[in-house]
Amino acid sequence: MWLTWLDAAQKLAQDPLPNNIKDSAALKLSPEGAAHVRPMIKAVAAKAHHLRAALTELNPEARKLTADAAIKTLKEAAYGKDNKKASDVTATDALGGNVATDNRQDTCTAKSGKTAANSVLATLACLCLKPFGGTPAGVCTEKAEGSATWSSASAAQSNQDVRNIASSCPSLKNAQNKAELLRQAIAVLPTLITTDAANGYLGSFKATNCNGAQGNGMCVQLDNYPADTKAGLAKLPWLTALTTLSSQLIQRAAYNTAQAELDKHLAAEKSQLEHLLVEPIKIATTEKTLGADGSASESPQNQKECDKNHNNKDNCTKNGCDYDENAKDGKKCKPKPGKENTATGTGEGAAGTAKASSGCAGHKNQPDCEKDKTGDKQNCAWRKGKDNEPDKDTEKCRNGSFLVNQQLALSMAAVFVSLVAF
Repeated sequence: MWLTWLDAAQKLAQDPLPNNIKDSAALKLSPEGAAHVRPMIKAVAAKAHHLRAALTELNPEARKLTADAAIKTLKEAAYGKDNKKASDVTATDALGGNVATDNRQDTCTAKSGKTAANSVLATLACLCLKPFGGTPAGVCTEKAEGSATWSSASAAQSNQDVRNIASSCPSLKNAQNKAELLRQAIAVLPTLITTDAANGYLGSFKATNCNGAQGNGMCVQLDNYPADTKAGLAKLPWLTALTTLSSQLIQRAAYNTAQAELDKHLAAEKSQLEHLLVEPIKIATTEKTLGADGSASESPQNQKECDKNHNNKDNCTKNGCDYDENAKDGKKCKPKPGKENTATGTGEGAAGTAKASSGCAGHKNQPDCEKDKTGDKQNCAWRKGKDNEPDKDTEKCRNGSFLVNQQLALSMAAVFVSLVAF
């Protein structure tokens, strides 16, 4: 929590103060109000910190993952290029090069280079496309079987055949929880691999190899798969990429769910915090409106009553106002003097007590100012003004509540750092 407090303290040291702190009700509290809410503010701050700390930190790679990056990874795994789609992918894109002069058996063995390992479509081409002059059928859907143009060592697959395979795959555009569906598909794939003594085979395998011949297999060969299944699966880099992406998507989905729940709880804590800060001000304002003697001399309503009687001395005095026949501003009927009218929140220490505010303002020199104490507690301070105080650049005797409230604002700012700044 120390770093959060440090960040808050640095914000309080700024001049001018950040708006969310400068405008805070914390800086308008009286010393009594600040003392009243400080333990509650600390409790809210501790709870906010606890809630935030409970959110499991997201893996850095998952945190960096964007929707665009995820789509590019999916496209590259599926089509061999991250800027392709089912309608414009080519056989060269899918296999990583032109395989017209390569043996189908070599192309359909998972290894680096122009092979079935390059993309999902390249793998499916080995599983689905009938060879030139061959008769195997029914391995994939009829649409995905192709036009039998792939001739080992003499002709590559046609672009249209590869596109037909891509377009025959089901659409999951409107599916819910795509990350989980991807994870499930990845988990199922190893269960589709068959083996002999030496190798593994994804697809339809009968004997010898995956050259597409009727008696052999339309498949992808994974060399030495029985000896090391993990290394065998790693020969399909598109599978590795999708496994990583699936994990990151699931982490991010879980994080987003937890984040939404956290935001809801923190919003409630923030609302409670704002209520705690405002309530003492409401109470102080009510007390001032009534006046220390129970009169309404400082009430805005009383000001209105006085304003009605600038031309009637009798009515002016009957309404508890003072009448000045020679008032320079023409406003002859005014509320009785003697207290700062802080009910509107404009005087120094607007939410402080009338006694503390008027008392400090009445001291015209530093020694008298610093002698103003209640027991050991300093009521006033000889200083320049801060934000929200009049005559900022003038040193004079000011209400000490602002200094107290700076400490309270530190608690408040720390809470806001937890509530907002992450």
